[in-house]
Amino acid sequence: MSKITRYYPISGANFTDFSVDYTAVTLAGESIFFKGTSQPDHVYLSGNFTFDFTDSGTSQITPQIPGYDKVFLAGRRADYTAALQGETLSLSGTNRPTVIMARGDYVVFQDGQVETNAWIDALVSNSAAPATDPSVTATGSVDAMAAQALDNATPSARVLVYPLRGRM
Repeated sequence: MSKITRYYPISGANFTDFSVDYTAVTLAGESIFFKGTSQPDHVYLSGNFTFDFTDSGTSQITPQIPGYDKVFLAGRRADYTAALQGETLSLSGTNRPTVIMARGDYVVFQDGQVETNAWIDALVSNSAAPATDPSVTATGSVDAMAAQALDNATPSARVLVYPLRGRM
């Protein structure tokens, strides 16, 4: 059975790094559910696990501010396959995390960012995927990505982690 974990950041400058993969600690095969805050939430994903960002928070609370929350991914957009899961965007790739996102957020790759609204609309209408915006990229160190996402503020959020057994 895969591990299921819920992450709850507490208010503060939030950039959570999910690229941990040590011998004794790994995220491989894990299903992670991220409960966001009313503040901007940013995460970096690298590895082979499932990450549900549909409850990221801000986009549902403040829908007039799309892109408030961002998922930074290892790799280029071409490394991922996009699909609809109901009204959500699912991105997956070989040896990459599978990420599920709602409308109103951004996904950031090494070659640029894409707004989830535009990507979901393109999938619904069977159109070409929107172009990446190279003004924000998932390049450099995790600290450099955090500085970019947080306008050079130091990440300060505390995160509560609840490992779960069985179904949610």
